Amino acid sequence: MARATAGTIALQHCHPHSPHDMNNSPLPPVVSKEGYGCLWFFGCGKTSLGVMFHTVPLLPISLILCSLGFVLALATLGSQMKYRPTHAEWLKAIEKAAAPHTPAKARACGTVELGANPEKSLKCVTAAMGEGHPFWVLSQGQGEDSIVWALFISEGADRYRSVEFDSYGWVDRGSPSFTWYAISCASPRIAQPGEPAVWCNRR
Repeated sequence: MARATAGTIALQHCHPHSPHDMNNSPLPPVVSKEGYGCLWFFGCGKTSLGVMFHTVPLLPISLILCSLGFVLALATLGSQMKYRPTHAEWLKAIEKAAAPHTPAKARACGTVELGANPEKSLKCVTAAMGEGHPFWVLSQGQGEDSIVWALFISEGADRYRSVEFDSYGWVDRGSPSFTWYAISCASPRIAQPGEPAVWCNRR
């Protein structure tokens, strides 16, 4: 029997089948350097012809499947990761949300974060009230499962109002944002524990 290298045509002795029999019968498997193959025999006589059919090597397929699995795992992990805004992003968001509500001619008494020293802002508030001058102060309160702020506004002549901001309902996969509502105030409420530095005694 003469056998060519893998992937080429090979010749072999005549198979017992009739020359007119179109059925193909497999010969014993042939192993080549390129992988595992099977030699199929066609016809009979001097024109007998064998063709090597090679199976696809398994290692490259395994590597491709592993790579695809890794990519899918990363995509799934990425979709489950929640976006968490930084402290600076939240601060920028509340200042942006409060800006449209601050009177143009009111005195800006500053922004007071939760736990920060409110002394400077309170001095500003006290002085403005003594002068009857409009003012505003933005201060953070203690939220339960959200971030809360209060924008206290004096319009002068004992006219007060407050705009309350709450991050509740903010969608994790987006920029930080607040909902708000306005209320009328009888007077300012100064520096109570857990509350904004200047809040609202409601009417």
